Amino acid sequence: MKAVESEFNKILNRVLEEVKPTEEEEKQVMEVVEDVISILKQELTQKAGVEEISLEGSFAKGTWIRGKEEADIFAQFNPRVDRETMASLTIKAGKTAVEKLGGFARLRYAEHPYVEGIVKNIQLNIVPCYRLDKGWKTAVDRTPHHTKFVKSNLTKEQRDQVRLLKALLQASNLYGAEIRVGGFSGYVTELMIVKYKTLENLLKHATTWKPPVVMEITSTNVDRVQIIRKFPNSPLIIPDPVDENRNAASAVTLQKLSEFILLAKLFIEEPSSRFFHRSEGHHPVVGSRNILGVFFEIRESKPPDILWGELLHSLNGVTKALEVAGFKVWRYDAWSDEKTVFMLFELEELELPGFYLHKGPEVFRETALGFVHKHVKDERTIAGPWVSGNRIYVLKKRTLTKVDEVLKQALQRSSVSLSHGLKRYVTEGAVIIAGYSNVISFADEHGLRSFVEGFLCGRPSYIDALKHMP
Repeated sequence: MKAVESEFNKILNRVLEEVKPTEEEEKQVMEVVEDVISILKQELTQKAGVEEISLEGSFAKGTWIRGKEEADIFAQFNPRVDRETMASLTIKAGKTAVEKLGGFARLRYAEHPYVEGIVKNIQLNIVPCYRLDKGWKTAVDRTPHHTKFVKSNLTKEQRDQVRLLKALLQASNLYGAEIRVGGFSGYVTELMIVKYKTLENLLKHATTWKPPVVMEITSTNVDRVQIIRKFPNSPLIIPDPVDENRNAASAVTLQKLSEFILLAKLFIEEPSSRFFHRSEGHHPVVGSRNILGVFFEIRESKPPDILWGELLHSLNGVTKALEVAGFKVWRYDAWSDEKTVFMLFELEELELPGFYLHKGPEVFRETALGFVHKHVKDERTIAGPWVSGNRIYVLKKRTLTKVDEVLKQALQRSSVSLSHGLKRYVTEGAVIIAGYSNVISFADEHGLRSFVEGFLCGRPSYIDALKHMP
């Protein structure tokens, strides 16, 4: 057992050398951060209501990893300042700071607008918030308190454990609380290490999890039933130690939690550094698959979470419309660069039979006669109506059988449930591509081959890693 544990630690130590920033890298980021904070203070400290400029996020906590050179800088305001003033002052000062340092700044949106800047290849998020100890007015008002809690509850060694956990999750596409991912936020990874102390201990516990999982950080006397009632429909519940009325893990979907449980089982079974690296390329996939693609452009700028919320709704809508028409959809996914969207669906078939059995009402229902009169006169009726058991049936002819034609008609008839924000782009400009070779050709023309191959492979990186192990 000791030999296994020793090998486990050797693997983690090797990975830590890859993901932990060097002192020089830390210094480079800090120099930029200090310059930005200095300019922000010059721009804001004389403004009424500005109380503090603070460094937050993973860089402030010492849990950031190499390749994610990013810093969150918060302008904290007196709660008496209105939101519009708070946002406008921060945006103006943030853009000034970034541009003075020769960087590029753009406006981004979450609950309210903030500035995203790039200076010397370092991403800066300059965010307004209210300085409050409770009674939060915006979601980010808790962030400074999150920073304080993590810094007070993680040792230097445990911060490296967070880095390892983040690297493992990133390689498996499980890291990130944004809607596109539905995974684990940086703060959640930190809380899990606060709870379990080491990555190994966390993974061993995760192998036994069954949703809903309740993880209490600051207390051992947990009323599991009460917590589940408080946060219904949450597969992972981590009461925020800063705000007990908030589930810090609310963004984690059932799928991503389930994937993490499987990842933990695979890693504990056979530890390997391969789990910390994304698969390079994809294995050959079987051709002649029944693939449907939907491509369209978005002619407006949308915050990523808004866009992906709309995309997920629309993916479900297209799937349901196809299933109502008689197709069996096995799985689906989407890609977007926030300007264009490519949806992919894998189906059991791309063309339906020319006829289908239509099940009518039971004979004792009031609608029975109406059903008979309607279908006996319909030119699309091939056979029937007839009674089988106590129900009426009829054999009907399909007017359309090919999946692309069926979907086009459904879109024209507005019988597909699409998000309001994407509906006109899909119904007016979507390109529908049916068939394996057609989808591959389209993907090659539009630089989407990698996404398509990943979809066709259908195997996450942490499972693909098994193929490369001895």
